[in-house]
Amino acid sequence: MKIIAQLLESSSQKSLNSAKYLDLSGNHINSIDGLSCCTHLQILILADNGIIEVENLDCCPHLWKVNLSNNKIKGLDGLKRFIALGTLDLSGNLLTWKELQKIRHIQILDLRLHGNPELNNDAHYRVHVVDCLSRAWMVDGNFVTSKERHLVAQFFLDSALSDHPVRNKMSTKQFTPTTQKNLFQTCPYGERTLHLMKQFPLNEQLNSDSDHRRIKYLAYNLQIDLTVGMKYTSRISLADKLSNRLVELISVRDKERDKCNIMLLILMVE
Repeated sequence: MKIIAQLLESSSQKSLNSAKYLDLSGNHINSIDGLSCCTHLQILILADNGIIEVENLDCCPHLWKVNLSNNKIKGLDGLKRFIALGTLDLSGNLLTWKELQKIRHIQILDLRLHGNPELNNDAHYRVHVVDCLSRAWMVDGNFVTSKERHLVAQFFLDSALSDHPVRNKMSTKQFTPTTQKNLFQTCPYGERTLHLMKQFPLNEQLNSDSDHRRIKYLAYNLQIDLTVGMKYTSRISLADKLSNRLVELISVRDKERDKCNIMLLILMVE
């Protein structure tokens, strides 16, 4: 099934032209199409469908949170023209290390890749993800510190001198195709992308101070996502469960682990 107009209208509580949140999970969708009317969309949930190829997302320039978990995704061509995303959930799919090359340039605040057999079956899964996708801030719910990035780089240096070296999945020198060199002029982006790029330029030096700034920004980003989500769904949100009390935060952690981990990090660094 494709994303048809009737399905879009039934899934959105507001006009499609102004809708910022759209949940199309579990609708037997096998291809992404028909989103051209959703020009202000920020949060798109397409989990639990049968999608094979990520495509036709360029028409949503404000897109920030994309949940494509538990599909059959093998191709990521539809993400190549984005330069930043708040959340990209690709867990439970059929991705390969080679395909990840197509999202290597994207600054992703929260990336989820667990449950892709070829990736997960690698003994050094997280090391390779951090190495390949160096612009991801969080991987599978865990913040990537500047220290971890240093340890990953050192791992490959030490491994190269061993009897059984572990090779990088991608070249350490990132090649930028001509079509991507002018992404700022040609790619789809909205206010949240612009805000991120102004606050965190790609050439910033990574250290404990930048870690602290990123963690605080993750909390800021989460707050906006919750605010947008609460306007479009009647489900009890994380914001309703948390009342600035650590005991309550821990009590809901099993159900909202990724979000609570971020909030706990904030409490630790403040």
